[in-house]
Amino acid sequence: METLPSRLSRYWAVLKNHTLTFYPKSTDLYFPSLTIDLRNAIKAQIIPDSKAPPDAAEKDTSWFKVITETRTYKFQADSPNNARSWVGRLKKQIFTIRNNGDCVTVKIPLQNIIDAEETPIFEPAETIRLHVLESGQSFAYDDYFFMFFKSGPEAFKAITHAADEVKQTEEGATPALLSDSTVKFDVQQKTRSFNPLKHVFRSHNGEFSAPGSPASRSLQNVAEVPNSPSMPILSRSTSSFTNEQTVAQIIPASQQDDDNIEEIPDDILSDDEPDESISDDVASASSKNHRFNPLRPVNHARNTISRWTPQFIKSASSMWNANIVHYAEKNSLERGSEDDEFLATNAETVRMTKRFQNHFSLADSDHLIATYYCYLHRNIPMYGKVYLGEKEICYRGLVPGFHTKMILPYSDIENCYKEKGFKFGYFGLVVVIQGHEELFLEFSSSSARDDCEYLLLKQLESSPSDSSSQAEQGESQLSSSKKLEASKIKFIEDKIHSEAGLHIPIIIEDHPLVTTKLKPTKSHKITLMTIGSRGDVQPYIALGLGLKAEGHEVTIATHAEFGDWIKKHGLRFVEIAGNPTELMSLMVTHGSMNVGFMREASSKFRGWITELLKTSWEACQGTELLIESPSAMAGVHIAEALGIPYMRAFTMPWTRTRAYPHAFIVPDEKRGGSYNYLTHVLFENVFWRGISGQINKWRQETLKLPKTNLDLLEQNKIPFMYNVSPTVLPPPVDFNDWVKVTGYWFLDEAVTYDPPKALLDFMQKARDDGKKLVYIGFGSIVVSNPKELTQSVVDAVVKADVRCILNKGWSERLGGSSSVEVDLPDEIYNSGSLPHDWLFPQIDAAVHHGGSGTTGATLRAGLPTIIKPFFGDQFFYANRVEDIGAGIGLRKLNVKTLSKALKDATTDQRMISKAKAIGERIRKENGVQDAINVIYRDVEYAKALIMKKRESWPTNNATVEHKDSAEEEMETEKLLSRMMTASASSDSALSGNASWLVL
Repeated sequence: METLPSRLSRYWAVLKNHTLTFYPKSTDLYFPSLTIDLRNAIKAQIIPDSKAPPDAAEKDTSWFKVITETRTYKFQADSPNNARSWVGRLKKQIFTIRNNGDCVTVKIPLQNIIDAEETPIFEPAETIRLHVLESGQSFAYDDYFFMFFKSGPEAFKAITHAADEVKQTEEGATPALLSDSTVKFDVQQKTRSFNPLKHVFRSHNGEFSAPGSPASRSLQNVAEVPNSPSMPILSRSTSSFTNEQTVAQIIPASQQDDDNIEEIPDDILSDDEPDESISDDVASASSKNHRFNPLRPVNHARNTISRWTPQFIKSASSMWNANIVHYAEKNSLERGSEDDEFLATNAETVRMTKRFQNHFSLADSDHLIATYYCYLHRNIPMYGKVYLGEKEICYRGLVPGFHTKMILPYSDIENCYKEKGFKFGYFGLVVVIQGHEELFLEFSSSSARDDCEYLLLKQLESSPSDSSSQAEQGESQLSSSKKLEASKIKFIEDKIHSEAGLHIPIIIEDHPLVTTKLKPTKSHKITLMTIGSRGDVQPYIALGLGLKAEGHEVTIATHAEFGDWIKKHGLRFVEIAGNPTELMSLMVTHGSMNVGFMREASSKFRGWITELLKTSWEACQGTELLIESPSAMAGVHIAEALGIPYMRAFTMPWTRTRAYPHAFIVPDEKRGGSYNYLTHVLFENVFWRGISGQINKWRQETLKLPKTNLDLLEQNKIPFMYNVSPTVLPPPVDFNDWVKVTGYWFLDEAVTYDPPKALLDFMQKARDDGKKLVYIGFGSIVVSNPKELTQSVVDAVVKADVRCILNKGWSERLGGSSSVEVDLPDEIYNSGSLPHDWLFPQIDAAVHHGGSGTTGATLRAGLPTIIKPFFGDQFFYANRVEDIGAGIGLRKLNVKTLSKALKDATTDQRMISKAKAIGERIRKENGVQDAINVIYRDVEYAKALIMKKRESWPTNNATVEHKDSAEEEMETEKLLSRMMTASASSDSALSGNASWLVL
């Protein structure tokens, strides 16, 4: 929709409360392009064919308009039906806004009443009929009926008497417009749009009346003068004044106390920005004492000069000085400075709060807390003003030619923290938004940045987002069984459609005594395939148990060392190639994707990839549905060869989005949505180039499929499930409908665990001594110097004065026989591997490597989490626990950093309370059941994708170009070299957005 017919643009429109807001797209709902305040709307109506804009087609009834007090907006909907729907909704909303409660107000000008008569309609009541002229322009007549159950004759007599008097006194006057509460035209607000003193300035051009005179009293009561609907609206030019003598007499030079300023009525404060030049003077004129003091001190000359300085000079000076202004005294008192230098006067607070509400079309209950001047970084830095309200943070651009506005509710903000600025001498503030790219603010002074961070964090703490989210989670949990039933119904309907081509809706009648349960009559063979560590396999065991409970036959294909564990849970196991220890050792050595990693992987793992592809193909024989971690590489090709549905599941971001970077290319600092999206595209290309040679050879020789490429794979269309909590990984707004964040797939094993007595005694002694109890363990991670790591952990625990349960998995895995054990003090208990679901609810904090499963376990227990990442997605989750305010990410682990982190995690009340709130929300989720819902819902869609590929095989074979392995390796190395150059350039550049420009 667009207001200018000559330049039609498509917008996403949202009708909410008293605003009709238009956004450039549905995924960017914080930066409105246009906001219409329906409190000022008169009506909404369809535009007839004859009056449609010139660009409209013949007989096009999809146009409608919204008429407000200041202008008319014209829009084109997708269809006439949509236009009528919009108009109907808008009419209802305007009516609701105008009429609060059960009352409707109708105002009829007495001079418009033609006649009145008593009409008997209902005997016990008196009915009065009024014949009313609608307006002097249309000469339309309306009849109004009023029913009185008592005092009817008195009311009739009063109305007729008043109407006769008005007609006698205003003979020949132009009929006024009818007014009711559903169509309100606030002429009174129009007449004071510049300043209430304009009538005084225009009528008193010389002398100032003495106190107590009628003129003086009229000045004090100027806001109370009623304005009739026929009163002309004064233009700004006629409202201006030129006589300095008059103003000097009206406005006393002596400054009034703040106590007197508090008595200023809201109505006498101007609403529009150009009136700032005399707003303070109006405040002085409204005080009780208007006497002129001819003996004012000379030291007040500076105040006089400031008062007569043109407003645009004042505003420009304030803008470029980047002044901090507080509008709520309680914030200043809490910071310990009772005489806050930033605190605005009461009159300024009232005036700026009104402007704040008008700028962003907010409710009258939204009060302003503070304002700052800064740069907002989106595509380009934009200078403007930030407003902190009670419910939202807002931004308004001040660069001429740009009309950028932002309204960001606190409920959508996860956290904010300080960061260095993009430009030298500037100071950055990062605002982390749920499911959205980060917001970058850049201030010219550290004091402004620190003040904004403090007040913003304070508002986030008091925001009711946690409670509301918990309520939503509770409702979601209550309806989880119904969701599963709906998914099964959709699965059956899709099956009927795919087999018979019929769209047959299934209706199940609920019986009051018998519960109807839907369960598949056929047991499907489902294979879950993954590679990696124990944390990668554990979620698939949980999902497999859930699918088994649904009656399906589940097989898990993974490394041999996890076979016994899988079989213990009653699931079928098939081995695929690969040594997770060697793979982890390589990842820890390089940390992330780089040229060295790809070179070593290519030389060491080329044979392993070949073997992995071969064993994966053998493991999937006879399966009917394949669910795979995308890191296993083979699943999409196997599904294409077998003609079976294929879905993906993973523990970290693998889908293109602007909200999060790829988990393997996490930058040291936030770089924005463009950089995040680039990391996904970059990884896809690098990953495919590294394996495409072997994949295409395997497709041709083993699978008997034609060669393929990245475009033909269409990986972004594959159904995807993220087994992470939506609290930890909020679904980005740019995810497609077939990409779901289901929640963690927890495998609870605590019921069978029998803890040793020594461990229980250690935990009880820590409680008796009043010491905090923490867990430190890095799982099965591989480190280069296990002894040094252990010594750092021991010293940090002693320094932090806490008690520690230690899992030395890193020392027992490739530590070497020559490694010397470190003696553990009494403050540390060496427990070995423990069930997380048993231990974590009983301790105070946890330190681990940041694997997805361990992170989920600590957060579910409500523990402040310290993450020391080593490789892969661990860096991503270290950032996430910091972003949601539930933990700390350690880039470097030594005695100093770890001891400080332990103290913070066990004493920071904000972090502790945040972690507890997140734990409550995660415990209410049911990730396995939600994943099963997704499987039932999307399985037919997944199969349709595979069948579409099979139908296009001949075309694929003719168009795909294949390069030999040596050529692929060379191109991969060149691409990685460019990637590393871009990363190095971005680290050394002043601008954080330089990386994608260099690339």
